[in-house]
Amino acid sequence: MEKFAATAGTGCELSLDALPLATGVSAEVAIGSGEEVELVCVGPEASLRSAAAELGCDLTVVGVLTPDPKVVVVDGEGRQVQLQERGYEHFA
Repeated sequence: MEKFAATAGTGCELSLDALPLATGVSAEVAIGSGEEVELVCVGPEASLRSAAAELGCDLTVVGVLTPDPKVVVVDGEGRQVQLQERGYEHFA
């Protein structure tokens, strides 16, 4: 996520509690492993919701873009969470 945000020239705040999860997968694993995949869309929320409705698909808002270039993950109480698990770095 950090590379995506850096390329976009923005940061983001992601909410662990909002992530859609496969059965038996924790939010920490889903966000850090790279194995849990869902299409990510970035844009004005109203436009994305309109497109999702037109296509007949679900949309889950999991965060917001921020002007701060950092990627921040928060829990349900809004407290910043430091994740331990890391996904595979394809371009490292």
